[in-house]
Amino acid sequence: MGRKRKTFDPAAASGLRQSALERRLCNVICLCQLLAIISGVALIYLCFIVIKPSHYTLAARFEDDASVCTTLGSTTSGACLRPSCAEWCLSSTGGTCRVITASVRRPGVTVVFRDCQLQDQFCSELSPDHLQTFVCSEGEDDGECHGLHGLFNCSEIAAKPRVGRGPHTSICKNVTALSQCTNTARWQQPENLTRCNRYVCNHLRGVFECVDGVCRQLKSPRCHARCADLTMGNIAVATADRFHWGRCRAAEVLGEPLWTADEQPPLAIFCTRLQGGAAGDLVGDDCVNGTLVPADEFGALETYRAVRAALRRHVRLLVPAEEFIFNATQVMVNIDGCVNTLRSECSGWLAERLVDGSDGRHPAVYPCHVTPSSTDYVITDYDRRQTIRQMALAATLPCAFLTLSCLCLFICGKLVRVSEYGVFYCRDCHAQSPTRGE
Repeated sequence: MGRKRKTFDPAAASGLRQSALERRLCNVICLCQLLAIISGVALIYLCFIVIKPSHYTLAARFEDDASVCTTLGSTTSGACLRPSCAEWCLSSTGGTCRVITASVRRPGVTVVFRDCQLQDQFCSELSPDHLQTFVCSEGEDDGECHGLHGLFNCSEIAAKPRVGRGPHTSICKNVTALSQCTNTARWQQPENLTRCNRYVCNHLRGVFECVDGVCRQLKSPRCHARCADLTMGNIAVATADRFHWGRCRAAEVLGEPLWTADEQPPLAIFCTRLQGGAAGDLVGDDCVNGTLVPADEFGALETYRAVRAALRRHVRLLVPAEEFIFNATQVMVNIDGCVNTLRSECSGWLAERLVDGSDGRHPAVYPCHVTPSSTDYVITDYDRRQTIRQMALAATLPCAFLTLSCLCLFICGKLVRVSEYGVFYCRDCHAQSPTRGE
């Protein structure tokens, strides 16, 4: 057998033995190098997703006081330069690009309604001639009926001749905003209902209740029109999602009397929100177009559409009319039109603001911020103090850690040496030369 090969020991050859302090110092250098790399990468990354957008936002000088946006419509395209809301700012938008257009006005006043007894109901001004219509075999991907939600009146029609499809399809009209229906026949709902697509639900006839494309038929529906045969009192308050009517004793703005039931004609007004206050009192936020309507005409109103028509005819305003800033402009979530949270934030943002009234609901109403430097867009997410705070933290923390780690590495570089045998040692910890031992 051959002789055992000796292992070369640099520390023994150099006559040095590392102390516990030197081993800790080596660990500190490794940690400082890691911290310097992470801080540098974080600083570059935050420059693009926080510091730069925050600088542009502050430079645009958005108004701190929010205005009020009302959605007019939206468009969808394959790509665009400036979407309303897209996920992940560091990549191209890709996929579909949604652009929301809205009117912008100054906010209204806060009105307190005293001693009220009101009824409320979802009402719509939608005309029967302008109902949303869906053809189940048409559209992209899974067809137009894939996401049906609400009450639909469906009938069978001849389909366009296409390979792999039958001669008939279904056309469904969204009557949710106009009608309320109940099922008078006793029947058991079938199991394993299939979600509609371009190949299924092509033989629907009758009234159907649908939830996300899964529809069940009302066998013997009893339907009546929404908001018909109204019995008006002395006040009508329309909000973004409900219609309230009945009787109130008075209305006040900032503690000052605005309207008194005993002395003035009935009041009709629009408020974005109506919330409960003290006993019998209600608080209306962002109220505009407060109009007095003659008592005899007001009492004869029986439908919601008649109420809205009366508001347009009378201009005896107690509350100022809408003061528009822009008749139409693009709405974006922020100055970049994108978010970096990776929590599908845009899905919820778009769902709230895409409501444009085409389905009978009132168009979405929400706060937004205007910049004097542009009339092309407004943004919804803006807080000046929060923007300054985020920019300061994104700039100072990585810079502080990077400076600290580099300073630590500089000091360590002055204290340590490496011998000719590759042994790391502290220069001031050894009195002799590293080539002569301890």
